[in-house]
Amino acid sequence: MYTTVLQNYKFLQNQARKIQNMARYRGVFSQWSRLSAADALGNTDSWVVGANTGDFGTANQGYYKVNAPLSSAGGINTSQSLKNAYGLEELSDGSTINGMTMIGQLRNNAQQLELRIKQLEDDSLSSDPDLNTQTAVLNKINAANVLLVRTIQDTNKLLVAMLEQQLLATERNRVSNVGSVNTELYRQQHFSDVMSFTSSMPNRLQVPGSN
Repeated sequence: MYTTVLQNYKFLQNQARKIQNMARYRGVFSQWSRLSAADALGNTDSWVVGANTGDFGTANQGYYKVNAPLSSAGGINTSQSLKNAYGLEELSDGSTINGMTMIGQLRNNAQQLELRIKQLEDDSLSSDPDLNTQTAVLNKINAANVLLVRTIQDTNKLLVAMLEQQLLATERNRVSNVGSVNTELYRQQHFSDVMSFTSSMPNRLQVPGSN
C-alpha cells in the first residue's frame, strides 16, 4: 500500500515539474505598419489618416479628395443603362470607403491587441508558481481562445470587405457583357430591317430628276 502511494506521489510530482528556461520559446513577429504617403499637392492627408484611424468621416473625405465625385443627376431624364451605371459607381464608392474604415480600425486597435498578446505571452512563459497552477493555466488558455476568436472575427470582416469589392468587379463585368450580348441580339433580331434599309439607301440618296 505504501509503495503504491509513494509511486503515485512521485508520478504526480514529476508531472508537476515545470519546463526550465521557457523564454527560449519566445518568438519575434512582425508589427503592424501605419500607412504613409507623400502629400505634395495636399490631397492625400485625409486618406492616410482615415486608413490609419478608421474614422469614417475622415476616410470619406480622403476618398473624394483623390477621386472625382459623380455629377448630380437631378433634372434630367436618364436612361435605365445610365441609372445602372450611376448606381454601380455609388456602390463602388461606398464599398471602398467602408473597406478603408475597416482597415483603419484594425490598424488603430493593433497596438492594444499586440500589448494584450505580449502580456499573455509573458504569463505563459513565466516561471512564477502562481501563474502555473492548474487554474492559472486554464485561465490563460481561455484568454488565448478569446483572442483567437476576436482575431478570426476581424479576419472575417476583412474577407467580407474583399468580397464586396469582388462582387462589384463581377457586376462591372456583367454590365459590360450584357451590353455586348444585347447589342448582338438586337443586330440579329433586326438584321432584315437593317439590310432592307441599307439596300434602299442608294434610292434614298438619288437626286430627284437624275433619271
